[in-house]
Amino acid sequence: MPRRVNDVVVATATIELSRLRTLVHTLRYACAICTDADYSESNLTVTERYFTPRYCVDPNNKVGEDQCILFHSNRICLVTLAPSHPIIAEKKKISKIDFQVTPKLNRMENKPTGKGKRGAQYVQSTSVLCLIDCDDETKYKVSSCLIGKLVEVNEELLNNPQLIVEAPQAEGHVAIVLPNFHNYEKQKNALLTEEQYKEHVMKLKTPEIKSDESNK
Repeated sequence: MPRRVNDVVVATATIELSRLRTLVHTLRYACAICTDADYSESNLTVTERYFTPRYCVDPNNKVGEDQCILFHSNRICLVTLAPSHPIIAEKKKISKIDFQVTPKLNRMENKPTGKGKRGAQYVQSTSVLCLIDCDDETKYKVSSCLIGKLVEVNEELLNNPQLIVEAPQAEGHVAIVLPNFHNYEKQKNALLTEEQYKEHVMKLKTPEIKSDESNK
């Protein structure tokens, strides 16, 4: 793809980023009026008005630690935890969120500049965006699930880590990533749709019925 065309695409996404931040805060207030009865029914329908959800199950071979990537029409994506992730499903108490993912790599030091997001940290689908410690001593890594540029991490989580549980697909999102343009659709289609994700979760909840042969 010609560099000039790519810069125009990135510039457009950059302009839309401020609108996206406003939208995230709007979603937060929408989530605030929801009850705790059923997260998937009360919150996801609001989010779907603006984003297309895709799901990455068992990222980095971490069984059950599913993530949700929210694709906006401007190509910018929110990286979040899926409802089936243990932190969300079990409403865990988060004690710490750390963006220092390795001794030499701090996601908070990501400082993209200009319309081309020059200087942004480049992430692979397996790249770790943050580390989460819970009060029950369980620890989790949140992956990018996308190949592209890290636009920003959600520093609000440092002051209020429980936002990940309270509003995972709004103010509690982990990061914003700008996927590569040339394989954007390929990356999106590689993730599970809402229907495929629900089927996946349902299959895990439904015990296998043993055949007559296995019972003999």
